[in-house]
Amino acid sequence: MATTTAKLDRLQSRAILYAGISSMFTSPVEEKFQSLCREEFKNQLIEAAKYYDEYCGKKSDGIHETVVALIDAFDKEKNTIEYEYINVFGHTLSKKTSPYELEHLQNQEIFYKTQSLADISGFYNAFGLQISAKERVDFISVEAEFLSYLIVKELVSRQKNFDAEKIEVARNAQRDFLKDHFAGWTSTFAKNVIEQAHISFYQHAGRFLQRFINAEKTYLGITG
Repeated sequence: MATTTAKLDRLQSRAILYAGISSMFTSPVEEKFQSLCREEFKNQLIEAAKYYDEYCGKKSDGIHETVVALIDAFDKEKNTIEYEYINVFGHTLSKKTSPYELEHLQNQEIFYKTQSLADISGFYNAFGLQISAKERVDFISVEAEFLSYLIVKELVSRQKNFDAEKIEVARNAQRDFLKDHFAGWTSTFAKNVIEQAHISFYQHAGRFLQRFINAEKTYLGITG
């Protein structure tokens, strides 16, 4: 059975929103962050959030309005964002706002952290992805970009009517990576960012991340 247009649009909106997370939580000096300066990308984020709200209903908890507020704050506060990024995510601060998954593990034993890092890398390697040497594999921007990539793989597989197995591989990887890694720490991370940020941009970014991940867990049937 051919995939419906609505399902394809849903996948596209999810991929764009994960790409947005990847951009907004990377360093403002990086090229990836600068995509938020492009009107085309900002409009894509707004439209994706609007569509996501429409098909999730109340479960999305107002993602569209949060993205609109985030972009408005970005336009007004762009000259202070670089300083605030250092203030919120800098190395001298509490691990509560660290943008790295391993810093949020309850079990901080070296062996456990090494195993967790290997598991994250295993997901990337399974899809033939290599991470730049200057980026940690557990960085929120890298993990969010990986989820966006997996969704695009499912989208393309459905568009080209690939066999069900290829579609399921991409779909299951999304659910597993979200359950085993991304969702396990980003909700708390988002809450801490909201509390510690001094400018609206990062407060809205934290709210968006929090609401989106909660909606994604519901959408993919992830409990806990």
